[in-house]
Amino acid sequence: DGLSATFSEVLQVCSTRDAFAGVRANGELWTWNSLDAPELSDVQCLVATDGAFAARMRTGAVVTWGCEEKGGNCLQVRSDLVDVRQICS
Repeated sequence: DGLSATFSEVLQVCSTRDAFAGVRANGELWTWNSLDAPELSDVQCLVATDGAFAARMRTGAVVTWGCEEKGGNCLQVRSDLVDVRQICS
C-alpha cells in the first residue's frame, strides 16, 4: 500500500518538537512538517534538538536547518564542519 511504500527502506527517523526527518537507505532525506528542510541526498545520519536538525553527509560535511536558537544555523562554523565523523545532540 501507499503508506508502506512511503516508509520503505527508512534507516533512521528523528524528530524535533514539531517535525520529523528520516534517512532512506539510498541517503535521501525525507521530512514531514519541516517547512525549511533542504533537499539532500547522500545523508549518512541525522540528529535533532527540540527545534533543529543536523545531517552528516557521506562527504563528512554537516548541514543544519530549523530554529536558529536551537542549532539550526551553522553559518559561523560551517568552515570547521568538514571531515566530521560523528554528530550528536
